[in-house]
Amino acid sequence: MKEKPLIIIKADDFGETNEYWERWFAFLRERNIASSAGIIGRNFSPRSVNFIKKLQQKGRVEFWNHGHTHAKGEFGGNYKEQVQQLKACQEVGKKYLGITFETFGAPFNAANAETSKALDALGEHKIWLFG
Repeated sequence: MKEKPLIIIKADDFGETNEYWERWFAFLRERNIASSAGIIGRNFSPRSVNFIKKLQQKGRVEFWNHGHTHAKGEFGGNYKEQVQQLKACQEVGKKYLGITFETFGAPFNAANAETSKALDALGEHKIWLFG
């Protein structure tokens, strides 16, 4: 029997619940499609907590670390700066959602050799959505 391909829908730039995100997740839920959404730490709104928790209870969405500032060069700098940015976004997940983001995707898919070292040093990510 041939296995069905695994497709991951990756949506970037979640910061605050709005009509766009509500329609997006409703569309996926109606079709029983699993997805993932990258959270920007600095733009995250505590108003989004209940919305996200409801989605998590249904088990069809993974939220992940999409950087803290979403600046184009956020993961192009030195190791220490990158660790700080990763930690800042991780804290949003822990503080507001009670979760540790296990997946990371750099803003604009822009990263350098220091990014891998920073992710290793933090030790919380299992998946890197890479370029």
